[in-house]
Amino acid sequence: MKSSLLRLAILASVMVPAASALAADLDPPPPVDDLRPATYDWTGAFVGVIGSVVSLEGHYDKDPDCVPFDPTCGPVDPEMSGTGYMGGFIAGINYQIDDFVIGIEGDYQWGGDIAQNRDPAELTELDFNSMATIRARAGVVFDSTLIYLTGGWGFVETEFSGDVGPPGFAYNDSDSQWINGYVIGGGIEHAFNANFHARLEYLYMDAGDADYRLEDPNGFGGDIDMHFDGIHSIRAGLTYNFSM
Repeated sequence: MKSSLLRLAILASVMVPAASALAADLDPPPPVDDLRPATYDWTGAFVGVIGSVVSLEGHYDKDPDCVPFDPTCGPVDPEMSGTGYMGGFIAGINYQIDDFVIGIEGDYQWGGDIAQNRDPAELTELDFNSMATIRARAGVVFDSTLIYLTGGWGFVETEFSGDVGPPGFAYNDSDSQWINGYVIGGGIEHAFNANFHARLEYLYMDAGDADYRLEDPNGFGGDIDMHFDGIHSIRAGLTYNFSM
């Protein structure tokens, strides 16, 4: 029994100094706060590309030049609604305050055909040749994801075209006008890393009416009063962000 106790005492005297030396070589565990992922910093400028699906709700009033006493000639009010596609560039700057992000951004896109009327008596078409917006935005950030609202002003270069004259002798003419109005919407943006972000957003634009004049080489034609009842855009974008 005495020999067993002696062996345990010798073993303990060897292990205790060894354990103390091993503990001294190990770094202390990090604080609890250091174990959490770092919050992403959204402050900085950005540039990128966007693509949009644009939907138009509208109609137009047509008031043609009429031959006196022609009972078949008079104003008409056909629908002019449709969907088209646009693409372009976006740039802006963000500033983060705690869990809130505010910023300003602008974009410019190119497009084309947005709506058509294929009635043989009409044969008209409306194009959105370009579109630009300047907007503020504000949102709440959840580390690498931002949910935001946005609002500002938008501008669209429109082109209305159609046939002037009777079928078989019609002359195709077009007229371009800029329209503008307020823009509101919202979206979600995700940061894959410190530089690359992707976004998906919806914008609504309320624009005023536009007047177009279509006529043949002899000056015979009519006036078009286009009513833009609502312009809707679903936009996706990819941006490169510069940290500050």
